[in-house]
Amino acid sequence: MSMGLPEELKKSISDQEGDLLRQGQRFKSFNKIRQREFYSTFLFAPGMGGIIPAGSYDLFKVIKGGTGQGYSAPLSERETNWPQANRVADNHNLVMKSFHCDIKRATSDVTVYPPAVLPAVPGTAVNGFVDLFVPPHAADVKAIATGMILGVTYLTNTVPIGYLSDFPSVGGVVGLNMATRQIAAAAAADPAESSTAAGAGQRPFYPITRNACNPAFERRPKVPTLLQHGEVFSMTLIVPTPIQLLGIGQTGANGESNDASGCVEVRVGMWATESFIERA
Repeated sequence: MSMGLPEELKKSISDQEGDLLRQGQRFKSFNKIRQREFYSTFLFAPGMGGIIPAGSYDLFKVIKGGTGQGYSAPLSERETNWPQANRVADNHNLVMKSFHCDIKRATSDVTVYPPAVLPAVPGTAVNGFVDLFVPPHAADVKAIATGMILGVTYLTNTVPIGYLSDFPSVGGVVGLNMATRQIAAAAAADPAESSTAAGAGQRPFYPITRNACNPAFERRPKVPTLLQHGEVFSMTLIVPTPIQLLGIGQTGANGESNDASGCVEVRVGMWATESFIERA
């Protein structure tokens, strides 16, 4: 039998939500309320066979136009929509209803990667370099989902709340569900590889779909996270022990059989009810 919250506690939480959304202390009136998702992304690109070192990796600290969170070029709205670095914006109050994580295929924009992990010849599969022609391997997705911990940071205090696999987006964490490298038709012994008129076949796809890891609806805690305008806030990816990504497996003359990427993006999002002041 599931145990709900006591009525007194539910009423207290409801009152706190209402007070935060209706009555900002710095402004006389927060006159608009809406719901939306906030998200922030971290790029891990150690190269094929490379290691993500143990440590803490902060999210919601770099906003659009800033550089960081693993990226060597300014972030865009593809990577984050958080409005103010490391804190809640001055004219916003937030009631965070849920957290969710995606493990994604990394961007094909080479400007965001450190030059040290880019091969001299694009598309060349070499250990120590990223291979942007393939999606994350299923084994790498699983290693990150079960090897990274999501933490919430208030001021200088980070509270671990669970593994990434415990906070899937709706249906589960996700990689990309099809590899894009081509393999010579003559070598396509696997029935899953089909040749084309050009003499090349599609590599088998890896079903890293939204049902592949901890399939479930996203977690929605009974006690929401209340964030007042101007409050210091960020989230942290905690790596307790180093995570090694896969290196090259069986490789053809041009690396066409490679199935490791050496890079992955981790995106953390949160659905929130937001009160704000509409500016003229």
